[in-house]
Amino acid sequence: MTLEVIGVGFGRTGTMSLKVALEQLGYGPCYHMMDVMQGPSKIADSWLRVLHGEPPEWEKIFHGYRASVDWPALYFLPELLEKYPGIKVVLTERDAESWYQSAAGTIFRAIQTRQGNWVPKQQQLALELIIEKTFHNKADDKKTAKEIYEAHICWVKSTVPAKQLICFNVRDGWPSLCQSLNKPVPLNAFPQLNTSSDFNATFDEVVL
Repeated sequence: MTLEVIGVGFGRTGTMSLKVALEQLGYGPCYHMMDVMQGPSKIADSWLRVLHGEPPEWEKIFHGYRASVDWPALYFLPELLEKYPGIKVVLTERDAESWYQSAAGTIFRAIQTRQGNWVPKQQQLALELIIEKTFHNKADDKKTAKEIYEAHICWVKSTVPAKQLICFNVRDGWPSLCQSLNKPVPLNAFPQLNTSSDFNATFDEVVL
């Protein structure tokens, strides 16, 4: 089994809904940041080692998975494009303003709440990868965070070959995604998951 699809939209662009949708389309199981946050510390530790420069063992990290969405994988898109040539890349998008409002009240709040000399490996990874590496410690600066979000979208569109890239808004539902992946449209409704309140309840229970 090897990765066939990678979702590279930032968290709060519908990545959990995309995860479940991909699994329903046969690309399961699908890796997600919640697999790291809810898993044993050794999983987060393996990502931290890669983040700190250790050569990644992608086959070991993604063993048993057919797809991946969200952080931490999206941060390593260039490496994954090289490792898995031809892989389909799904860029989930939403309006920058609504994205920031959601991210500020969920991801940014949750990651930065617990500080001190000791934090779980999962939160250490989230702090380093998202707050420090992605948002350069300016996640609370709305203007800067939105600029980084929009720059990421532009970078993905200019980096990924057009034949591999799928730009997707979860509000468009099954038809758009299925057409791009050449899959039949399921009879059930497109999953709409992980609202802000759902996220905070889950994240608080796991991390805080």
